[in-house]
Amino acid sequence: MTKNLIPTINISSLVNKDFNSNKSIETINKIKKACINIGFFQVTGHGISQKNIKNICNVGNKFFNSSEKNKRKLSPKKWNSKNRNIYRGYFPNDVNGKEGLDIGDLKVTQNYARKLKNQYIEYINLTKSIDKKSIKVFSKFYFLIFFTL
Repeated sequence: MTKNLIPTINISSLVNKDFNSNKSIETINKIKKACINIGFFQVTGHGISQKNIKNICNVGNKFFNSSEKNKRKLSPKKWNSKNRNIYRGYFPNDVNGKEGLDIGDLKVTQNYARKLKNQYIEYINLTKSIDKKSIKVFSKFYFLIFFTL
């Protein structure tokens, strides 16, 4: 029996935005293969510092190690009738065997979500359950991933 390992893919050629280079095409093909054959892959060469990665991991650990009552403050309406969100928020492990926190787009404000009336774009009030310092770490990491890569 062969052992499937999660592949590690260096995406530095894509971060440089030279998508037509041989290296970029090779990287894209590795990502495609990993998604089709395994479903997951680990990324290196992204340019995010170990310090920032450690900070976001600490925030995640702090949240997931908090009380069930605290985590459920961010749950979708199905698990917390006080909330309006349907898709975003904290998901207990009885959903698919593991806990999850889907925070969505941190730039979405309550007003924007209300005006848009799109069921998939939801505002999550993270301050119900997460301290402001941790939310800043989330915001910084979100910015690094979506606006600098």
